[in-house]
Amino acid sequence: MNPPPHVGRAGRGQLGRRIAAMMLRYWYLLRSSWPRLLDLVYWPTVQMITWGFLQYYIANNAGFFARAGGTFIGAVLLWTSCSAPARIFDLVP
Repeated sequence: MNPPPHVGRAGRGQLGRRIAAMMLRYWYLLRSSWPRLLDLVYWPTVQMITWGFLQYYIANNAGFFARAGGTFIGAVLLWTSCSAPARIFDLVP
């Protein structure tokens, strides 16, 4: 089997340049679009504050099963706040 044409000694250097070009593109895009930057920062912050208050309340006022459910809900909120940047970059034109 022959390797794909884009994998090889010359392909690795080109791959690094492509990754750097994509990172530069996203950097310029974020610098030029303050609503996108605000969305990238605002919603994860709101979700983390919500997650913290929810976990604090459940830890102090609930039994074992409610804590387990609260931990699951907290994990879902944490996952969505960490995956928000990926969703924003997927929508880049």
